[in-house]
Amino acid sequence: MFTATKRTGRTTGVWFSFTKTDRRVTCYYFYLWGDDFGPAFVKVCAYFPHSAKIWINGHEWAKRQAAKAGIGLTELSNGFASLPTPMHCRRSATVSGPARSECSPNGGG
Repeated sequence: MFTATKRTGRTTGVWFSFTKTDRRVTCYYFYLWGDDFGPAFVKVCAYFPHSAKIWINGHEWAKRQAAKAGIGLTELSNGFASLPTPMHCRRSATVSGPARSECSPNGGG
């Protein structure tokens, strides 16, 4: 961020001086837990224009959908370690879920 300072001189002219400054911004986090998506959070900034972001994890969603479908899987903290076949990964990632998901050919995600 930059801060502008107005300076007047001995003449009738006006000058602006710009200096780089650090600003601390207050953000509020709201943590959520859903049966389909697992852990998620909402981040709301307290400064104008009051932006907000919702963060969900697509890998966690795919793991939960595979578990609900009864597909045997080995979980990683953020994906799959293994599935019975690569087709199981594709099926669990595309059933009424996010429009974009990727699975590796060996069944991992």
